Amino acid sequence: MDYSEIKTFVRSHADTDTTDAPDTNLDVYARAAYNDIKRRLGKWDEYHGSDTLTTTNNVSSYVLTGASFSSQDLEKVTSVVGPTQVLDWVPWTMFLEMSETGSTAYKTSEADFFTVKDGTLYLHPTPNGAVSYTVYGFQVLSDWPSGATECPLPRHFDEPICWYMLSKYYQAQEDLELARLLMADYEQGVNRLLQAELRVDAHRPRILGGLNRRGRLGYSSWVRRMTEG
Repeated sequence: MDYSEIKTFVRSHADTDTTDAPDTNLDVYARAAYNDIKRRLGKWDEYHGSDTLTTTNNVSSYVLTGASFSSQDLEKVTSVVGPTQVLDWVPWTMFLEMSETGSTAYKTSEADFFTVKDGTLYLHPTPNGAVSYTVYGFQVLSDWPSGATECPLPRHFDEPICWYMLSKYYQAQEDLELARLLMADYEQGVNRLLQAELRVDAHRPRILGGLNRRGRLGYSSWVRRMTEG
């Protein structure tokens, strides 16, 4: 359903009209349900995507929603793949130590490490030319509702969103018992859908964290690498 159909359903189910259930109220209810579900989704396969980053000479940081990326806005990064290797993820504090040690002396045509902080991707060593990387992560979901557009979530979330909106409507009407029952329907519906999707299948490996394929690099190992060349 698009948003106009959702509002029609809610008003019809509540046997009300735009006077008692104006768009301004329904917009708030719909947005609250949508944001609640988004927070629960976490790392959901349906929103895992990729984008291409082309680096600028001697620039190490790139805003995930900036012009350096080709098309898709990413919110969380899971991996970065360069022309010849998969980059290792390092924590922000370790990245700072590495950068302080070799920020001016150690630059290369292709980075070895990456980290993400406050919506910005950082590469190290700093690439000294235009290098194309494939960045994998989770997409930024747009704000909703907006006009009569469909919710960015999969269609099977439309029904729970309706129950949430109805619950808030009846709460405003001080029918707290019916509001409680409808909110329970919302919770049950959302939890059932999320459990079904997030169930780990044996044939489908799932990345649950930032796995370092070469093992975590300690600071002493980094310094030794720097001195040995």
